[in-house]
Amino acid sequence: MVVTGLGAITPSGNSADALWQAVRDGRSAIRVLEGDEFADLPVRIGGQVRDFDPTDHLPRALARRLSPVQQWAIAAADQALAQVGATGPDDLPWDPVRVSVLSASGSGPIDAMQAATRAYDEGGPRSVPLTLAIHGAPDGAGALLSQRYGIRGTAPAVSATCASGGIALGEGMRLIRHGYADAVLVVGMEDCLGPINLSSNANMRALAAGYEDDPASASRPFDRARSGFVMRTSPGIAVRGHSRCSRASAPRATPTTPPPRTRPVAGPPRRCARASRTPASTRRTRRRPPRPSTT
Repeated sequence: MVVTGLGAITPSGNSADALWQAVRDGRSAIRVLEGDEFADLPVRIGGQVRDFDPTDHLPRALARRLSPVQQWAIAAADQALAQVGATGPDDLPWDPVRVSVLSASGSGPIDAMQAATRAYDEGGPRSVPLTLAIHGAPDGAGALLSQRYGIRGTAPAVSATCASGGIALGEGMRLIRHGYADAVLVVGMEDCLGPINLSSNANMRALAAGYEDDPASASRPFDRARSGFVMRTSPGIAVRGHSRCSRASAPRATPTTPPPRTRPVAGPPRRCARASRTPASTRRTRRRPPRPSTT
């Protein structure tokens, strides 16, 4: 199994290479949050995606209907699929029926549901966007990517809070290993950096608080002085495929198959504990006394 493509839209950079360079340089992307909706919150730091224009990747009408997290997911998927030479439905290096899309998100496009709720409270049922039923689910981005690239395999979603992306990678590996797909587009995405989610996590004291003067030092997962985690937004995309079905010239072909396990050398057979007991033929058995006759 190999990873043939990577894509990322993150606070640390809008590509996988930019993200990796920020990690190597030790640059933190945690900043004071920009926006009036964060002004009165107890925690006002986080990682926001910057310098991203959705109209560079999507038609203006579609970009207006989608949540930012779905816009980022599609842009990151374009990066990953471009690395295997796919720019549209006719360029997939695999049989479209044998390709799956696996979306992973703890909350999905939660901002769309919150906006629809406010519209309903203010204007009634006719004010709810009709696209909420189509694009408002966690698998909405997967459905859009299937249409965008002509993928005809399954397109389910995984939702397991912070572990969603890791579980989706494992599920994608199982789809390929068990023969259900030749390639899987794994889409990990999250956008919980809104006032509702921030307030909820801050109220249960799960977030690192008091770092507005030095946001870069807030995220310290292995430090003894750690006081909580820091929320951020971003999707990450990985294309996994079977080595025999991937193009030989595909870049970033990173082997993911673990080394073969070696069987331990078999020793002498272990004797059952009962085998060391005295054989039944030499045991002294105690017979029960005969029952008294009733006649």
